[in-house]
Amino acid sequence: MKRKHLLNTLLFTAVAGIGYLTFSSYSGGPAFNSRNCTGAKSSTTTCGGGGCHGGTSTNTTVAIAVDSTGNVPVINYVPGMTYTIKITGTNSSNLSKFGFQYVAVSGTGSSQLQAGTYSNLPSGVFSDPLNSLNFVEHGQTLTTATAGSYNLTFNWTAPAAGTGTVTMYCTLNAVDGNGQANSADKSNNTSISLNEIVTSSGCDTMQNLAANATSSTSVNATWVAPAGSMGCQWAINTTGVTPTTPQGSTTTASHSFTGLTANTNYTVFVRDSCGAGNFSAWTKTTVHTPLGINNIGFGDVAISAYPNPVMNSLNIKLDNAANGTYYVKMININGQIVLNQAIAVNSSNFETSINTAALANGMYALQITKDGAQHTIAIVKH
Repeated sequence: MKRKHLLNTLLFTAVAGIGYLTFSSYSGGPAFNSRNCTGAKSSTTTCGGGGCHGGTSTNTTVAIAVDSTGNVPVINYVPGMTYTIKITGTNSSNLSKFGFQYVAVSGTGSSQLQAGTYSNLPSGVFSDPLNSLNFVEHGQTLTTATAGSYNLTFNWTAPAAGTGTVTMYCTLNAVDGNGQANSADKSNNTSISLNEIVTSSGCDTMQNLAANATSSTSVNATWVAPAGSMGCQWAINTTGVTPTTPQGSTTTASHSFTGLTANTNYTVFVRDSCGAGNFSAWTKTTVHTPLGINNIGFGDVAISAYPNPVMNSLNIKLDNAANGTYYVKMININGQIVLNQAIAVNSSNFETSINTAALANGMYALQITKDGAQHTIAIVKH
């Protein structure tokens, strides 16, 4: 949303500092009042000066985060993809009012150009043009729900392919809101850079690739396909070397790999197919299969463990079990026994729990034995 110029008010930027705008300052936003306080185009990075706010201070902090689908932070961008921009800040004096100014640009110094477009701006926030750039900034003094803590989100659509590195600047100004020009109002500034993901043949790469072991010999992989995708090619290996040819293809955004080797590191590769024999660059991730599961000699005894994944306490349930002493072990992916204890089973339907709070996050084999019989369950610790 853009506005016509009506009055002079003080702007505050949001990336390294936060601040409040008073009526006598740039409360309508800096760019709206012909001022760039972000640091873009070699500008100032403070809201101070002109009888307005108190200037830059470490009492105020500001940060920019860029998230893709599923709230996954990114440090690179895909041309044309829409991301969520999250601006957060704090103020040690717990000021409840703030203002900010943000901009995304390409290039360097005074020749920087606008990079991308903005949408879904929150109430009281506007997009204002100034010197060939479009700034996102407060259009009125913003009030935080929690004094001294500031946050807001909006969408940014990345520029076209070939733009190169994009730098995002933000100044945030925390203010006391007393309507007077004083030094209590403190701002800060920050910036981050995102590198463009360059793809081959004009195809966009797969995003948010994740792979998880579903057993000692199988892995499930999921990803987000770009708009216009005509399918995906996949490969998996133990060397981590980028494949020259795929091992298979799918038109869905997931694939299950089976027949793998237990206790082994694998690299999963996927790439987009955009038609006419064109493919994107490979996207990859790593995954480890847990120790092998070998169940011997428990007959009709049903053994289960939950919750899985587990955090602090793992429940073990035995149905149709014979009375006696059972031994429980937790074995990590390196084959080390990290938990070893005996449990006395005194009923055919028996349940107990073990404390897993001290275990490191990762894959484990839960091994239960009695008189030569053995049952193993793959457990994930979170």
